Amino acid sequence: MDDHVSAIWEEFGELVAEYRMLRFATIGRDLQANLLAKLDDVHQRSIALKLDAVRSDDEEGANGLLCLARCVDVFRSELLMWLALRDEDAHAAWENLLRAQDAARDALQAHPRGRGFESDFERLQVIEHLVFPPQGYTSLGLVARSSKCSICGGEYGECGHISGRSYMGELCSRILNEIEIREISFVFNPANKHARITAISDRGIMRDTLTWQPTVSEDSTTNS
Repeated sequence: MDDHVSAIWEEFGELVAEYRMLRFATIGRDLQANLLAKLDDVHQRSIALKLDAVRSDDEEGANGLLCLARCVDVFRSELLMWLALRDEDAHAAWENLLRAQDAARDALQAHPRGRGFESDFERLQVIEHLVFPPQGYTSLGLVARSSKCSICGGEYGECGHISGRSYMGELCSRILNEIEIREISFVFNPANKHARITAISDRGIMRDTLTWQPTVSEDSTTNS
């Protein structure tokens, strides 16, 4: 088992070197697509090895392989972002950027090995601000009457698991129940970038916030 884990990390290290050469908008589509196929293969094998580690009760190995799988997700998603931009699909590109950022956060939480790729992860923030226009978001103010632990299903706060930590290859999260929404705010630096304002009014025309292309005019909305 340890030999297989060491081998897949070494293979991933070689792919990281390739990724750092190919992670740019001007790189040929075929080169990026070929690297995506290699990353997909490593991802599938890392998940299979993680399941073996769980069956062997090897928490350190399982958490390390979770980290590896999420690192692969970061690099896959960034490459898919560049490919979507080349196809002029701004929304798919944005969603892939967010997937990369989410996966980077998970990788850093899953295992200390994730910190070896912090500079790659930080680059995603630079891409967001240089490639995409500034976006606005909504943020919910809410109250949860109870919450459950995603690891054991028990009442969160009483089970001993901590949100954001990894346990046997899974990240703990707090699942909120009986939610009451108190307010909705408009923000520019949200905790959740998926809650994005997708269109805004510009002199009677609704425009896409990523492309600035017209979506539907306010007049046609009113008359319909």
